[in-house]
Amino acid sequence: MESLGAELTQFKVSVSRLLGHRAIFALLLSLTFQGCSKPQPVIEAQKPQGSADDHTTLPQSTPEEKNINSLPEGTLPEFKKNFFLKEHDLELIWIDRGSFQMGSEHPNAPENEKPLTLSTLSRGYWLAKLETRQDLYAKLTEENPSLTQGAKLPVENLTYLDAVSFCEKLTHYEAEMGRLPKKYIYQLPTEAQWEFAAKGGRNRLPKDGPTREECIWHKGNSGQSVQVTGLKSATVPGLHDILGNVYEFCHGFYAPYPGRHVVDWTGYSTTRLRVARGGSWFNPASDCTPTIRYPLPVTGKIGMVGFRIALVYDTAGG
Repeated sequence: MESLGAELTQFKVSVSRLLGHRAIFALLLSLTFQGCSKPQPVIEAQKPQGSADDHTTLPQSTPEEKNINSLPEGTLPEFKKNFFLKEHDLELIWIDRGSFQMGSEHPNAPENEKPLTLSTLSRGYWLAKLETRQDLYAKLTEENPSLTQGAKLPVENLTYLDAVSFCEKLTHYEAEMGRLPKKYIYQLPTEAQWEFAAKGGRNRLPKDGPTREECIWHKGNSGQSVQVTGLKSATVPGLHDILGNVYEFCHGFYAPYPGRHVVDWTGYSTTRLRVARGGSWFNPASDCTPTIRYPLPVTGKIGMVGFRIALVYDTAGG
């Protein structure tokens, strides 16, 4: 119980910093603790290097029609290519392996975004183009916990365990359909996978990308509500709403960055806290960044946190 109490204290401190004290009371009241469009380019990166300067993993865009095949039953996705599951209206973008500096170098960044940590992803993976929609979530779970409901809105107000359960159901379904590569599963992206993709394979977002207003739903333009996912421009090639709209749960544990070279980092298992990334419709635009981290208890849920799925190699599988 002491451990859980400490986690809740840390969670409240984090909420206070991210949302402001005036929002705390309303937020905690809503928190419950319980036990397709045109083809998008593939995001590719160079092979991991011993260091990660600004261009170590610069993505190479290849917007080819063949990269957006709709997979029929019994067909496996091709590595290094995007694919589309028509029956789920679900597009997945290939992210090549690479190295980058995880965290923020800004002097005023929160302490949980420091120190900069050289992070290597040893395998490529696929990441969903959009946040998980309510219609897809309800299709596989027969539930919709969202506070603001709409088929094309991102699902929210669910726990980390709910998101994990959805990924397991999707894995089982796609395995039965014969569309799952050997030893690959659907799960939440790790923090490293999520941040690498959100930065476009760089150490930071490129300065010549779309403006915040063009690609991010935030407190200043959302009308204080979650929005249909995919309406705004892609933040980085192929990925929409990865910043803003709803925070996105990540696989693994919330933990301080180690400040040393890590490979396929998932945090340490000494805490039960999980983490969501990217900011939301409730946050100012300045907080909707690739480095912002929002710790949550494993059974905590809130109306501005959802998730995005990844198709990844199952390192824990037999």
